[in-house]
Amino acid sequence: FVLFPHVVCGVSVRELMKEHADVYEESTKSHAFLKACRDGTIDEYAFNTWLVQDSLFVDEFFDFTYRLYRTADRHREPEAAKVLKDSLGVIEDELAWFDEKIDERAPRLKYRRPSFATKGYTHWLHRLNEDHEDDFVLKFAIFYGVEKVYQEAWESVRLSPNSPKWMREYAERWGSREFGEYVDKLEKMADGYLQKMHEDEINLLRKFFRELLEFEVMFWSMALAAEPDPDEQKTVVASPEVWELAKLNDVDLEDVVPSGSKGRILVEDVIEYVERVGDTAKRVENIRDEL
Repeated sequence: FVLFPHVVCGVSVRELMKEHADVYEESTKSHAFLKACRDGTIDEYAFNTWLVQDSLFVDEFFDFTYRLYRTADRHREPEAAKVLKDSLGVIEDELAWFDEKIDERAPRLKYRRPSFATKGYTHWLHRLNEDHEDDFVLKFAIFYGVEKVYQEAWESVRLSPNSPKWMREYAERWGSREFGEYVDKLEKMADGYLQKMHEDEINLLRKFFRELLEFEVMFWSMALAAEPDPDEQKTVVASPEVWELAKLNDVDLEDVVPSGSKGRILVEDVIEYVERVGDTAKRVENIRDEL
């Protein structure tokens, strides 16, 4: 039995990620945001900022997952297609969960636009889809990488005896044994697919893993650097046009902007929020119907 010399065997996705030891460690354990979550000193405004921005990221990650599912289906990869289809259902539920938690913790932050870090990360995922539309193995490895970083980071918080009680729900969501088993399954699948890659494709994946990890570090840093906006203490301003737009998009602003509220929210931010929520609802419905 002779292997083609340009095909790389015996490589694992975890090894490829850990080749970037500095950013891997920072993105999964040593970043100041994660340390603060573990030792109980995390600023709640920083955490709430992370929560809102992560919901915006997950919104785009839903699209990435759906397009990956379509690629798996075209490539006749039934196991991957099933896992990704199930993942779409989980992500859909997670988007609703994010809305619930943000309304509980920081409803005003819901109007915040995507941060520079969020825009950069989601644009990167979008470009991966556009530039490598039919590269199932590469995109599946990236899908695994995103999930792996979150699982390992939040597992470190879950296992810490000093993390705040209120954070347990969040740490359990992404750091649970069940989620870890799911990520392990993704890893095993990704390792199998990896054996089909040529050396130049492996090197490209190395590069993309480095970029992924750098975006994760940037995301934690963005949240930790967040500071309250003084304008949030001013009076609410909302025009009839905004409420009409909300009605057309089937978005109930009463849950977010109660009468007599004491914070100023820019009309442009409300409009962008309404359009974003309406667009997400339509996309999720269309994908659900297709599946």
